[in-house]
Amino acid sequence: MCNKFNKEKKISYLALIFLFSVVILFLSSSLSFSQETWGAIEGRITNRQTGERLADVNVTIEGTTLGDVSDRRGHYLIMRIPTGKHTLVVQLIGYKEFKKEISIRDGKVERVDVKLDATVIGTPEVIVEAKRNRIPELTLRPAEIEISPRAI
Repeated sequence: MCNKFNKEKKISYLALIFLFSVVILFLSSSLSFSQETWGAIEGRITNRQTGERLADVNVTIEGTTLGDVSDRRGHYLIMRIPTGKHTLVVQLIGYKEFKKEISIRDGKVERVDVKLDATVIGTPEVIVEAKRNRIPELTLRPAEIEISPRAI
């Protein structure tokens, strides 16, 4: 009788493990279908007139928090961009802003090299005025010192 009870207990444990495995398999497969797909974008940023590579350029994906700053060689890389159409925005003080529509494909790294045009940053005229307070001139005289023969 004890042997029969142990067999039934083993069978129920095996059934429970099998059922648990099926549930885990079902959940993992349904999660994999709902995951977003991602891509990346990279490139180099240069000055259009001189060809000089530009460092510290802000490169962002409009409407997201994704972005990068170009290194000293002008290179940038933005990863984990959701697939689809986006707008790439490139900005650096002293240069015209650059915008371009890009299409990100799943698992692909798109390359977008950018040539920025230098621009003059204009500011309104600034006039600085100052008044000098006249300090009265001091007349300096040598000090008079009396020394007695006893002091020497």
